[in-house]
Amino acid sequence: MPKTVKVRFANGVLTPLEPLDLVEAEYRVTLDDAPTAGPSAPVVVAPEPVVVEAAFQSALGAWRGTHDPEELIRQIYADRLVNTRPEPRL
Repeated sequence: MPKTVKVRFANGVLTPLEPLDLVEAEYRVTLDDAPTAGPSAPVVVAPEPVVVEAAFQSALGAWRGTHDPEELIRQIYADRLVNTRPEPRL
């Protein structure tokens, strides 16, 4: 989730002026090029896509072996046979 933080740039280094709850990874930072004297400038910190992709890869196959696909198909077709509409009155 994007987060806006106030940072100071000095001697070629960006230093956050508030604590950041981040895991050790590479991040992409978007900067507003105008320095501020008052309220903080928007800075968006978001994880690199590689980190997010790794999370998806680790979850890949988590459902394997937890259900019978053939039984699921039979159940879907059985549910389609159930008449949920009221009978028309004559």
